[in-house]
Formats: sequence, C-alpha cells, structure tokens
Amino acid sequence: MGVYGGGVYGAGLYGGGPDLAQTTQAVYPPRVLLSATGLVAGQLVTIGRVPAGDTVRTPVRGADETTMTTSALVRADGEAPFGVSLTYWLTINGVDVDFETVSLTLPGGNVVVSDAISADAVELVISSWPEKDYDIPGNVYTVGGRNILVSQPGGGFTGTIEFFVDTDDARTAVVALLRGATSGIVQLRQAGPYNGVDAYLGITRVNEVRFSQDGTDDRRLVVADVVEVGPWGGTLESSTFTLQDIANHYAGGTLQDIADDFAATPTLLAIALGDFS
Repeated sequence: MGVYGGGVYGAGLYGGGPDLAQTTQAVYPPRVLLSATGLVAGQLVTIGRVPAGDTVRTPVRGADETTMTTSALVRADGEAPFGVSLTYWLTINGVDVDFETVSLTLPGGNVVVSDAISADAVELVISSWPEKDYDIPGNVYTVGGRNILVSQPGGGFTGTIEFFVDTDDARTAVVALLRGATSGIVQLRQAGPYNGVDAYLGITRVNEVRFSQDGTDDRRLVVADVVEVGPWGGTLESSTFTLQDIANHYAGGTLQDIADDFAATPTLLAIALGDFS
C-alpha cells in the first residue's frame, strides 16, 4: 500500500492499479524477488531500495527508469544488506506509487561473498583483514625551499583479505568465484548490522596457502588482494531461477506437474515469481 498523487493507491482500489509485491527467496544468500504489476506500456518505472536509517535510495538492478512495454516488471535484488529493515519503493513517472518492507537474515553466522549477476556465492570465514589502505594520489614539488603537495581526492581502499576454508569443495568454490567473477567484482556482506564490512571488491590477486603439506589436510587460506570498487554495470541484471533450476526442481516430472502447481494462477508471471530452490 503506497501513496499516489497524495491519495491512497493500493492494489484493487482503482481497478487493480499499480502494485508492488515482494517475496524472499529461500536461496543462499537470500534475495528479494520484486514484482510490479498493473503497469501501462510507456510508463517510466523504477524500483528503489532504502535501508532503515539511510536516506539514499538505490535502484534495484534492471529496474532503474525502465520504459515499460508490458504490464508487469519482475526483478531480483541480490545485493541487499542483511540485518536491517529495507523499504522498496515503486516509482512511476517520478511519482512514488507503492512500497514494501522486508528484512533479510543471512544464515550461517559467517560472511558471504557473492556475484549477483551469475548468482554464484560462498559462505566464508574471514581469518584476517588487518587493514584498509587509502592511497591519496598526488605529487610533491620543492619550490623555494618549501614542499608543495599537489593532490586529488583518493578512491576506495585496497587491502588483503584471508578467507579460511576447511574442505576441498569450499576451496574450489571460493577460488572459482574470485577468479571468475563478473567484471572481476564480488560483493562482501555480513549478517549485520556491523560497520566497515560490506563492500564491492575488485579482485586483483588470489593465492592459496596450505596449512600443512599433508595431502589429507584440506584446510587452506585463500588470500585475496582487493580494491574497493563500485557495483557491476547498470546494464547487467541479477540472476534468478533458470530453466535448469525449474527442471531440477521437477526432476523426473512433466510439464503437467508445473501446470498442477500453478493451477490457481496459470500465468508466466506466476511461474516467474515461483520459488524453485
């Protein structure tokens, strides 16, 4: 239920007008699936996220001033912070129409490193992250016996993070993610709310360190040299369930099984909003 032009504009009040709905999908890490319905072709639609205590509204990937060609917009938010209340706003042609609130909980108690574009993610333990190094670009010139500093504002931090893994499967997964991340970028998030942990990281080097030379000891430190960067390009959309996920969910089944499960709402939109984890 939101506001539209100063009045209430909830689903069904004006012939099923614009409505925003959210579903927390049971995947790791949890993500929010957002659906805006009751739209009209030609409308300029944005879905934005605002964490509690913040004033900055971040557009959901793939839903930033999108010109509609259909009556519905479905997008996954795979980058939301954990442990805080989130408000999602549906904006049409610059006017806030509807909103939804949700809070995400990160299970496991550790941090997650994820790629929202490919939907790959691993749960990790940070064993060491001793410092963040902020370089300030500049040059020093000696003029008349005085040092003159010519500088400019610095960018994000650089640093080295050590992740601990105790199985070969975990080692394989984290190394593959860090080396193959979309645009070389991963997102680090914690259960929250803790300051100074969540970040988008560009990976510049990955190193595996053995605990021992015993071939039966799977423990490793995966050491990553990182630089703080912005998120992935705005033209890239977050992955949600694929046709393969649906096939795996109905392993050994037929299309009739899907039809039976969605008999109440037999539409492609309903399937797009389904949970096939």
